[in-house]
Amino acid sequence: SVELQEKNAALENALDELRRTQDRIVSQQKLAELGELSAGVAHEIRNPLQFIRNFAEDADSLAGQLTEVVERMAPQGAPEEMEELGSLSVHLRENMRRVVRNTDRADRVVADMLALHRNSKREFVPTDLNQLVEQQTMVAYRTAQAGMEDFSMEVAVDLDPDVGEIAAIPEDLARMISNLVTNACQATAEKARESGPVGYGPELQVSTNRTEDGVEIRVRDNGPGISPEVMQKMFNPFFTTKEPGKGTGLGLSLCHDVAREHGGTIEAESKETEYTLMVLKLPAGRGTS
Repeated sequence: SVELQEKNAALENALDELRRTQDRIVSQQKLAELGELSAGVAHEIRNPLQFIRNFAEDADSLAGQLTEVVERMAPQGAPEEMEELGSLSVHLRENMRRVVRNTDRADRVVADMLALHRNSKREFVPTDLNQLVEQQTMVAYRTAQAGMEDFSMEVAVDLDPDVGEIAAIPEDLARMISNLVTNACQATAEKARESGPVGYGPELQVSTNRTEDGVEIRVRDNGPGISPEVMQKMFNPFFTTKEPGKGTGLGLSLCHDVAREHGGTIEAESKETEYTLMVLKLPAGRGTS
């Protein structure tokens, strides 16, 4: 009967809505757990960082005293040996100062992570998208630099001033930007290793744009690109092309969850050996909650 068909249709709609709600709850739980994990790791990292910094400063001071002793002994020692001792002392001090500078840089990254977690209420709030994108791009890039020896890339950030504020959960968007930039850094670093020291320079382009029905965030790298087979699976949970122990396969899945949570979409475009482009589209208003 018509009445039975209407009831079945209503039940099907209710079931679809229940499934969507369950999906959102699971996505939010995954993001919340990731935030707690990040904050816990950040706290644990700060103590050894401070330890390294303190001992590097002490070593720098001791190297300075050693340099003074060498200078006082210079008239009595063999000229060549004393000159070599003096040179070693100078290099030692330079190395210790590099350690201090890099621990300071790592500590700034950790501080940004902790600040993001402290401000986290997981609520939709007016968010300065350009500021968030620029900050998280540089935080993720500095983190990648700290984790990969001799890695550097040209980073270009192009922000549309018309983007303004959007209703968003800022900590979730921040994690998404961080994931996308980190992936770009790792991909270009791999291509740089395979290409050798000449002929290739890693590049990252991050931009925001105001569109007719919302905003776009675009993250483009000139890395090795993505094969069509991987493109079909890249947003699936736990799918990864990285070696065992080097990736969880949750990064792009979480990005997909964030996009959906905000009522938007994330899409990938790529050409093997040339580039990968990730495009996040968000509505101007508030997404799903």
